Amino acid sequence: MKTYKKLFAATILTASIFATQSAKSNDFLKTYKEQIIAKAKNVLFKTHGVKNFEEFRKHYRSLINLTLLREKNANFCMARLPLIFFAISINDVNLVRKLISMGANANHTLKSTSLTPLSMLIAYAAIFKFDPTQLAELLIKHGADPKVRNYQGKNAIDIAKFYGLNKILKVFKKYGYC
Repeated sequence: MKTYKKLFAATILTASIFATQSAKSNDFLKTYKEQIIAKAKNVLFKTHGVKNFEEFRKHYRSLINLTLLREKNANFCMARLPLIFFAISINDVNLVRKLISMGANANHTLKSTSLTPLSMLIAYAAIFKFDPTQLAELLIKHGADPKVRNYQGKNAIDIAKFYGLNKILKVFKKYGYC
């Protein structure tokens, strides 16, 4: 149970990187973003006892697959998060596709934070510096809405702009969201 509480705390911390506060200068904002990203990465690695993103991916991939074998439910929640959020956090397009084919909701919105799969994707793409475009397209094609606002009033488009994720902004534009 403690592991799930730590995992939920790490996820909420990750969600906190969505906070876009006004800054006095670009240097301050850049430093602020880097500090948030470094803290989120540190918490995630410590929580799971891993040293890098590849170990993190391997850990989550096996956790999701074992859970699917046991539960046979793509909408099963671990630490109050549906499995699709975990697959998104490791940028595993095939696993997300599998979960969607089993009935996972590509636009699931968490009640506590209004976090969506797309906003989670953007957060993890900012933290781990991976290309989120293929996964963003898959989610949008299956009903994900980048205009859903979180508890801070920010949506996936706002968050992608904040982190300078231009590739994902191009995907949003391609599908008529920007």
